[in-house]
Amino acid sequence: YNTEDLSFNIIESETIIRKMYLVNDVVYFQKADDGIYKIDNGLANLVTNDKVVQTNEVVNVFWHNEMLLIQTKEKGFYHLVNKELVPWQITASDKLNQVTVYNSIQLEDKSFALGTISNGLIHLTQDGDINYEINQVKGLANNTVLNLFEDVDHNIWLGLDNGINCINLKSPFKIYNDE
Repeated sequence: YNTEDLSFNIIESETIIRKMYLVNDVVYFQKADDGIYKIDNGLANLVTNDKVVQTNEVVNVFWHNEMLLIQTKEKGFYHLVNKELVPWQITASDKLNQVTVYNSIQLEDKSFALGTISNGLIHLTQDGDINYEINQVKGLANNTVLNLFEDVDHNIWLGLDNGINCINLKSPFKIYNDE
């Protein structure tokens, strides 16, 4: 949609457009079984059709270390280098290959909050180390995190499968064991 002349372009797709991602004022999207595209002047331009994005659902796209960082639902993170995806070698890789990430955000401090299906929240440092994990045993109302939001006070709000939780990152307490 062009806000200046009120015109719009329709981007056709033979497959499902899974999700859209805003990175540095550029809109990216994934066509299922196809690739990652960006919108340039109302047209879809292929960014990568690497096998990783053809066979995996992309959860989010970030700007990290001066390049695109693409996060998949079940196979972790990849940096985009010359239209090819290179795995981001981090200590959290093994853990990320064992969980299903449904939603994620990059926080203002450049760390990452990952909402999972059945495994709660995983917080990664900007270098990809697991800072902490919070699940139902450690205080969440539910283990399925469907949405994430960081407010102006740097609290993380979690839209859960059943309810809403808020994590106060400034609190000296991160874990609450409800026994």
